[in-house]
Amino acid sequence: MRWAEFFPTDWEANNFTAEKIIEITNGGIVVAGTRRFESLTQPHNEVMVMRIDVDGDMIWQKSFGGETVDYIRDSTGAVTDTIYTPWEQVAHDMLQTHEGNFLVTGFRDESSDRTPSSNHLLLIEISPSGEVITESSFLYINMYDYEGYSIAPAIGGGYVVAATLRADGFGSNDLMMLLRLQKGAEGLYVNYESPWSVNSQLGIYTHPRWIRPLMSGYLVAGTMYSVNTKNHIYLQRTYEDRTEKWTKYFGGVNDDEFGDAVIYDEHIYLVGSSKVPVGMSERYQVYLVKMDFLGDTVWTRTYGGPSTNYGVAIDVVENDLMIGVNHINAQMHSEMALLKVDAITGDSLWMQTYGNFYSAGIRSATRTSDFGFLLAGRASYTGTQDPRIYVMRFNNSSNTVGQSLVRENLKLDIVTGTPTKDVISVTADKNNIYGVTVVIDSLLHPSVGDLEITLEHEGTAVTLIDQPVNSGENFIHTGLVDVGENPVASGYAPYTGWFRPEQLLLPFLEHAPSGEWTLTVTDHGTGGIKSTGRVLEGWTLNLMTEAGTGTGIPPQEAMMNFGLEPVRPNPFSQEAIIGFRLAVSGHVKLTVYNQLGQLAGVVSDEDLTEGIHERVWQPGNLTAGTYYIHLESGGMISVRKAVLIR
Repeated sequence: MRWAEFFPTDWEANNFTAEKIIEITNGGIVVAGTRRFESLTQPHNEVMVMRIDVDGDMIWQKSFGGETVDYIRDSTGAVTDTIYTPWEQVAHDMLQTHEGNFLVTGFRDESSDRTPSSNHLLLIEISPSGEVITESSFLYINMYDYEGYSIAPAIGGGYVVAATLRADGFGSNDLMMLLRLQKGAEGLYVNYESPWSVNSQLGIYTHPRWIRPLMSGYLVAGTMYSVNTKNHIYLQRTYEDRTEKWTKYFGGVNDDEFGDAVIYDEHIYLVGSSKVPVGMSERYQVYLVKMDFLGDTVWTRTYGGPSTNYGVAIDVVENDLMIGVNHINAQMHSEMALLKVDAITGDSLWMQTYGNFYSAGIRSATRTSDFGFLLAGRASYTGTQDPRIYVMRFNNSSNTVGQSLVRENLKLDIVTGTPTKDVISVTADKNNIYGVTVVIDSLLHPSVGDLEITLEHEGTAVTLIDQPVNSGENFIHTGLVDVGENPVASGYAPYTGWFRPEQLLLPFLEHAPSGEWTLTVTDHGTGGIKSTGRVLEGWTLNLMTEAGTGTGIPPQEAMMNFGLEPVRPNPFSQEAIIGFRLAVSGHVKLTVYNQLGQLAGVVSDEDLTEGIHERVWQPGNLTAGTYYIHLESGGMISVRKAVLIR
């Protein structure tokens, strides 16, 4: 474990519950949940969102509520009293929007008597600094409880919400509602199309808890209660219009409860809980099912032993499944636990409990960009103490090491029809790669739908982004990871957040990390779009490799202080000045290559001290065209483009 923290740090006399935790590509972690305010007259809940840094330190925490104001008047109409009734607001799920904001869904009750007919589906959009951008609520034709439980990017734009609609007010006729919402002209989220919601009832009641886009439709999962008085885990695949394509049911002979799901390597993994016989009684055990995109089961497994264990959250790290488990110990207290499972075979690798709490429970989990893992929930040390949010961050496994190689301040021009390249060189002879992710930190371009971005290493090339259909300006903090729940095709400029790349990064695994890692940006546009700049400013390569000394991966500080400055002037005709930075003293080779990859000249081949240096390149009788300047020193490479005109 890297760290574990309570939030708020000091105990307060209010309940705090985390419902969703995400790592954001522009730095840090965001948690959404609910804060309970206990009052003798008006107890109520408010939506709570907090942002913390990678080391577990609080950046900000905000609560979001509201109130209904009622005026008491006498017979003359004069106001004699004012009654303020706080709203009941609860968060269930959250995502990071394409613009980098946070969108929370749940429900709001504005009534004074908390009648079941008054719950509105709620959307709150919050800025990276914690300020409310917009709030929208929805009531379905004056029916009963209407609550949003899961939110995801919608195919074609906007967002899709999986919600529960209680049609009779008693919980015996609950419908699954799938609605598509998009921000309107006034900044509020509105229904995008007709029908704006699609409902279905799979049993006596249907509770959706997870939704994700998949190809030309959606996957929806949750729990349904059947006519044979049994809870089932279900998975439904829909068409793009959200109508049913097929529905599959999972579980044992007794009750089952859905927990979470993840899409990975052309398979879907559902985790939950299944009641199984243990001796003379019954206990809930972790239930896991692996299936293909047709819904056909590959295998099912249960885990846990003689005690009670609930599977509540799942994600993928190092090609294994990490499952958040709520474990009931011998004293009948709930503990947080983590279960690691082989994603191919379903074999249990280990299970570990954490914290010496009176009561604790996990609500959400996610992998991190450095190949670690985050768990979030709530915990308390005594039966009388109000629980607080509890977050644990785990490093990657002890036999691996994660390293972020950051390239920034590149200012590499992107020219239509000409590949723009940047190279990171790694020297490591004996280390295997267990994980690769890429973040396009900043790429400025007026029409990213024209761009193709690839990553190449030792003859293996993977297309990360290929002219996305939803164009627009710029890639900003665009993360690409194989376990990303949403494909790049579902995103919108500036594509902030984590996405599944066009082609998986999987081919790089189980190879040595040594050699050149080349990011190539190709503009397939026609030109002619006026823009102040088309520039690759920075990107990050994250590698998880075999642990041990001599990995040969240059430290982040060295990468930040190494590289070529922009060539000046550029274009040039007679000579060009090449400036560069060295993080450490050593041998330097400064060479020039043409567009065919042929050596066109050697500018410098010498030993130099750390610091800033300049050399002059005189191209002689070389023909006009584009040339690439290569700086090599200490196992690192920097590349700049220069255009020679005659």
